[in-house]
Amino acid sequence: MCGISGIVDFKGSSAAELMAANRVIRHRGPDDEGYLTWEPGNGMQLWAGSDTAPGSRDALQLQELDASRRFKVGFGHRRLSIIDLSPAGHQPMVLQEAGLAICFNGEVYNYLEVKAELEAAGVQFATKSDTEVILHAWHQWGEKALHKFNGMFAFLMLDTKRQMLYAVRDRFGVKPLYYTQTADYLAFGSEVKQLRTLPAYRFRLNEKIAYQYLSYSHIDHDRETFEEGVMQVRPGHLLKVDLQQNLVSETEWYRLQPRQWRGNEQDALEAFAAVLKDAVKLRMRSDVPVGSALSGGLDSSTIVCLMRQVLDDAGHQGKQLETVTSSSLDKRYDETQYAELVNQQTGSHSHKTYPSFDKLQDDFDRLLWHMDYPFGSTSQFSQWCVFEAAGKAGLTVMIDGQGADEQLAGYGGNDLALYSGLIGHGRWQDLWKEIQGYRQRNGFLPKGFLIGGLIAQLPERAGRAIPGRWKNWARVR
Repeated sequence: MCGISGIVDFKGSSAAELMAANRVIRHRGPDDEGYLTWEPGNGMQLWAGSDTAPGSRDALQLQELDASRRFKVGFGHRRLSIIDLSPAGHQPMVLQEAGLAICFNGEVYNYLEVKAELEAAGVQFATKSDTEVILHAWHQWGEKALHKFNGMFAFLMLDTKRQMLYAVRDRFGVKPLYYTQTADYLAFGSEVKQLRTLPAYRFRLNEKIAYQYLSYSHIDHDRETFEEGVMQVRPGHLLKVDLQQNLVSETEWYRLQPRQWRGNEQDALEAFAAVLKDAVKLRMRSDVPVGSALSGGLDSSTIVCLMRQVLDDAGHQGKQLETVTSSSLDKRYDETQYAELVNQQTGSHSHKTYPSFDKLQDDFDRLLWHMDYPFGSTSQFSQWCVFEAAGKAGLTVMIDGQGADEQLAGYGGNDLALYSGLIGHGRWQDLWKEIQGYRQRNGFLPKGFLIGGLIAQLPERAGRAIPGRWKNWARVR
């Protein structure tokens, strides 16, 4: 992962504020640091920071950013190098002839295909990075370029010719992007803690979001966050900032649309398998070591096996995969044996980590600091241990099965969201079908989910009057 910082100045911000926001996310990008400032009439200027790599300083002839420097727009970047490890991949990156600059976190997996399309149109590239592909694609197609990208990304795009700034988040919000606006500035960051470094910051609890978390375990379901005045760019949305008028507007650039499947079940299985294998293949594009988080469950086991197939198809039968497994010394909860079956089948080298209560106590303050906000369960601690082990093993990129249960109905507890949505949108026929299907499968009616779905439609104050035992009962039935 990389980290991005951005400030649009309304009344007089200095580079010191931008540098402070960028400094607090050093952990996101240990390989390089960079800055960009722009003012109307003075052009875009790139600068070094204290952690800028020597190769980037020399190749781009970067001078140290002065903390007192003023600007209209300032970008800060922390780089974790994945594609094109050379100084040519340094960020922020500019396309001078187009008047564009980008500060980018994430990866466009199909950048080679988009790059080939641009090259066929006569575009010439100076780097091998996906960042430059985004710049040229934006120059060529504008906002429509987003629909060509297959990836996870959050980026700030400065268009100096139109005097516009765009803050973009990927389709499903895999990459984070937070912002806050005051009378003096509009600021962006990959993490909330960056915004807390700014001079106008004051903590104010967002009681609505806190209530929804404590009552319904809702997390990341809204533009608002746990703090008043701290927002997130919603998945599939972009913010447009008119730099002449200091006006901000929001646009939804992507919404998932249902499509009717016209084949039979076997056709669906084959199509799903092909799409999943292609997704794994694209995510293995990297100039640094790639590993996988392997639990031994269906999702991660499938992905590791597909990674093996992708390597074999490319003629890399001798290349060994690296996996990391969260194990337990208590055999009642340990699934290492299933992970080992996959490791043996694929010839993978296994790394193991053993999360413990003692380690949770030791790491808890750091975990909370990195997470910024409350989270759902200690499963995050297990992932914390897995990725810590991956770092020690030298694995920069990890591929795992997060999200498969949500897409493939692997969990039974998500029914409440389904029933709430059907009731809220008045889809009574679909609701009736779900009720009948639930009764046929379980032998009784989903009374709790129906009650919970109705409660979710009530105004906030009315919802607070509902007895807590009813809400708890609704969540689990």
